[in-house]
Amino acid sequence: MTIKQHVMRIMELALLLCPPEVEDVGRSRAAAFVNWLPHCSCLSIHVYRDGWDFDADPTTDYSIYTDHENADRELAEVEIYLEILAREAGLL
Repeated sequence: MTIKQHVMRIMELALLLCPPEVEDVGRSRAAAFVNWLPHCSCLSIHVYRDGWDFDADPTTDYSIYTDHENADRELAEVEIYLEILAREAGLL
């Protein structure tokens, strides 16, 4: 898988967990917030395993620099984690 394919899959899984057409979905199940920072080739992911709320801290944070040597492995790990959360929510 290419780096771009990994990034696209992570974004796809985040949208599956928190679709834009469902109000407050991140509060009722796991949520993933994804930011792409092209100026530094960084994908930032904040995961709220038990749901998001205004005062909640992320369960897991990732900052993956896609131009680094281990990026492929790190992105694959995030994909697996998000797929697990999506399966637990009955989305996959």
